[in-house]
Amino acid sequence: MTITVLREHDYRGSAPGAVVADGQSAHTHIALLQVASHLPPLQGYVKFYPNLLPNGAPHRGLVNEIVGHLMSTRLGVKVPDRAGLIVLPARHLASLPKWIAHNDADQPLVGWWSQDMSFPSLKGYFRLDGDTRAWTPKEWALLESARQELVNSDQVHAIIALDDLLANVDRNIGNLLRKVQGQYLLIDNGKCLTGEEWHPTQLVPGQSYDNKVAIFTQPDSAQLPFRHATLKAHDEMVQHLNPALHELMPWLNMAVKPPEASAIETFIRQRAAPGRFAQEMGLVI
Repeated sequence: MTITVLREHDYRGSAPGAVVADGQSAHTHIALLQVASHLPPLQGYVKFYPNLLPNGAPHRGLVNEIVGHLMSTRLGVKVPDRAGLIVLPARHLASLPKWIAHNDADQPLVGWWSQDMSFPSLKGYFRLDGDTRAWTPKEWALLESARQELVNSDQVHAIIALDDLLANVDRNIGNLLRKVQGQYLLIDNGKCLTGEEWHPTQLVPGQSYDNKVAIFTQPDSAQLPFRHATLKAHDEMVQHLNPALHELMPWLNMAVKPPEASAIETFIRQRAAPGRFAQEMGLVI
């Protein structure tokens, strides 16, 4: 299955101190999950998004994860082996998210989980941490090594094309798990569809959105051969769009209101329209 739904009895607990991140954007921790009866529990990342952003707008992180993971899988871009939704009362967490009151600990949360694949991110592999203002020439050389590895990867064109199609504005190199040199798994789709805060009227298919992998791989990504290869990856990808969207729509209709689900489908279809990406890439006049 592309998306596996886990429930309370599938959650085998998280260790104290297992929280990876806790903020207004999301609460992420590591837990043991029983994803199939014939398998031992596996370690996974569990992420819960608040229902609302601080400004009162709906937080779109969870629906974005559904869209990004399912579309990646069906359009041929590699992601963790197992992932999906989890429904869990907040009291089972080692620590409550900042946006959950203690008297709401029985409140059921719906979150996103993905298997821990035990690979470092491209950022982690090259140890690119800390404030860049304090970097030495060694860190800047490592950053260039990471950039060159990504430029030379067979996957880079598909990654850029996918993130353009889905308007993922935050595919940084911390969201590329490095299996081996040049081979990556894509994680963290919480900011596709233009970001974690969108309204159907703001899903504008003809607009250009930040593509962090394209930006990171400059100046190579601006060269004509590179752009042609990225366009080819896009055109191959959208050939599988109809069955991918057919599988996505039932999940969307459960996650958001029908007009919002329709707006997402229209947005993706129009971004896949013939000639749009080529024009954006500057390959047609």
